[in-house]
Amino acid sequence: MENEEMKSDSLWWYSHISPEISKWLAEDVNEVDQSVKEMQQLIEQNGDFSMVKVDSNHLKQAELIAHVKEFSRRYHLLAERYSGLTGELHRYVQSGTKTQNNEAKVFGSQQSPSSLTPNKKLGMQEFKGGDFTFNLSVSSGRGTSDTSQKEGSGFIMLSSDSDSESCNSSPNDHSSSLPTRRMPKDMILNIETELSGMEGVVDLTKHDHTNDTKKMVDNGRYEEMLKRISTYEEQLMVSKQKLKFSEEEIARMKSEQKKNESLLVKLGSIETQLESAKNEIKMHEVHLQTENRKVSQLQMQISVLEAELESEKNQVLDLQESTIKYNADVAERDYEISKLTAALCDASENFASEKAQLESRISNLLERLTIQEARTEEWELQCESLANEIKQCEANKNEMKRMHEALEVSWQDEIENMALELYEKNECLNTKNKDLDRLKLEYDTLRAEKDELNAKLQTLSAELSFQERQVLETECRLHQLHSENVQLSAGSENANKVTDELRSRVEELGKEVERQRILISDRAEEKREAIRQLCFALEHYRNMNEELRSAYKRPAVMVS
Repeated sequence: MENEEMKSDSLWWYSHISPEISKWLAEDVNEVDQSVKEMQQLIEQNGDFSMVKVDSNHLKQAELIAHVKEFSRRYHLLAERYSGLTGELHRYVQSGTKTQNNEAKVFGSQQSPSSLTPNKKLGMQEFKGGDFTFNLSVSSGRGTSDTSQKEGSGFIMLSSDSDSESCNSSPNDHSSSLPTRRMPKDMILNIETELSGMEGVVDLTKHDHTNDTKKMVDNGRYEEMLKRISTYEEQLMVSKQKLKFSEEEIARMKSEQKKNESLLVKLGSIETQLESAKNEIKMHEVHLQTENRKVSQLQMQISVLEAELESEKNQVLDLQESTIKYNADVAERDYEISKLTAALCDASENFASEKAQLESRISNLLERLTIQEARTEEWELQCESLANEIKQCEANKNEMKRMHEALEVSWQDEIENMALELYEKNECLNTKNKDLDRLKLEYDTLRAEKDELNAKLQTLSAELSFQERQVLETECRLHQLHSENVQLSAGSENANKVTDELRSRVEELGKEVERQRILISDRAEEKREAIRQLCFALEHYRNMNEELRSAYKRPAVMVS
């Protein structure tokens, strides 16, 4: 009956542990390798990060690649250990059937059931009381020890991932999942009872031998006694061999029990590794949230830079308006210069004819003095307006300095350019201050001219000399005004160049901001895709782990 059950189990294993399972396992491993390669290629292709935080992005890429390789390695180990476990169970069932058949043959050939004593029958029944029947002959013992060695080597290769959850289950689950974990204790008990039975058989044999020798000597049956002694010696050798094999079997079972205990310790460590992997996944999720917060902060910085660009555009418009005002001032002064030149020409041509009409010209000079006073008032107003413009320029200069201090980290090159521009503006301000001082001096000279004209009313000679001196002074002023006109035209050209440069810089900054926004959005999408792929791989790995555990538990239950 037991032979039929073992044969049915072996047939069941032959039908299930077939090349189809190994083929399915190889195909599944190839699919996992292909998905791992695709994920690694995706991570390496997404490695062209921007220059901002290059080191941190490189470390993240290395961590992702290491996690992918770790998942692939654990899946390969799981597949290898599943195939090794199924092969080991198949060998164990096959060796059990062979052991059963050999034991039946050996015990049948040695002696019949009628020749066994009640103690011997009892020992054999007790020895067969375990989960599997063991042969104590020489050939069967070697096969069993070889099988145990193979089983031990197979158990060392057990997967840490496939047994991580079985460690948390009850002892009944462990005993049902692996028959070799339950077998050593029962077998040791059976073998100890067998040893006690063997010792009893040896004692009985010795006692029978002494009694029979006495009877044989008494009765003179010496030949029959020798035959019985030889048979007893053979039985004693057989029992000694059985005892020796039983001791070896006990030692082997104890070693297997120690191996199983070490495997339980390994399973506990593997469970801690699984918990650490889950914690690493949680840490990666937290890291992803921090990356999203950094992206939002970068978007806020982009909005701030856009506002600063708008302020720069407004400053460019203000500079353009100031250049227009300066051009208008230059045109007015050119018009005054032309008027003065015309007046000087008229004065030089009519100087001889106006000597007779000096009194009328004195009245005209008084009128011109009033006009000059009105002009001086106008010049004072212009000086005040220039002073206000100077204050505005200084305020603009202070504001630009604050802006440059705020943008000092990211726009170091622009700071140098703006420093040059500020230097040029300061020079312009200095020239304007010099013009203001010169205009004040001209105002003072005009006041002096007024006093001189009042003095010229007294004497004609003083008037004539004063007129000549005035002609010389007006010529000097013409030269000065001409030089000022040249300087103002050069300043207006510089201001136009500055405005063009600022306009081109504003356009470049706008393009750079747009490019950074597009690059940030692309990198965020690629990171999300990589994390999604990792989650899919992890879910697939968990599903395969569950399937392998369920497929491993079903054969173990069937064998037990």
